[in-house]
Amino acid sequence: MFVSPSFGQEGDSAEGKEQSTSLAESVVNSALPPELAEMFPIGREFKGVSIPSYTEDVLKSVMTASLVKRVSEEYLDLSDLVVKVYSGEGEGEKRTETIIRMAEAEYHLLDGRLISKTKSYIVQPEFTMEGKQMIFETSTQNMKMIGDVLVIVPDAGNFTPDFLDDEK
Repeated sequence: MFVSPSFGQEGDSAEGKEQSTSLAESVVNSALPPELAEMFPIGREFKGVSIPSYTEDVLKSVMTASLVKRVSEEYLDLSDLVVKVYSGEGEGEKRTETIIRMAEAEYHLLDGRLISKTKSYIVQPEFTMEGKQMIFETSTQNMKMIGDVLVIVPDAGNFTPDFLDDEK
């Protein structure tokens, strides 16, 4: 069971437990919308799940998984997870900016962390990255790869920052 360090510091008082419960509920509501969390009752398996994410009317990403299972109030297990992140330009596949793949992952509903249980891959037009584990923080949109990280840059000449061009 996942317990956030801040939850354990409230003490055993009724007031502390009430504060922890309301904090937990607000975090769950911000990480995964309540209407979506309700669609995944504990213990049930769902096959062929696709969840889009929009900013206003623009599709920003689509998460697909061959299997999603809510194992507890705090966790979702995901199999064959693919997340496609889109840029604001072009149509269809031309808009695909980043593809993230994980064979197995878990999503922590309380803090919005997606953690791979297997090797993970990130594919962009400029590079491909793989690592033993990936952790994605939905609140900050930060990702980190851990363990034997490999980055392949097919055209390294076009990968340098613009400020380096001034030094030539």
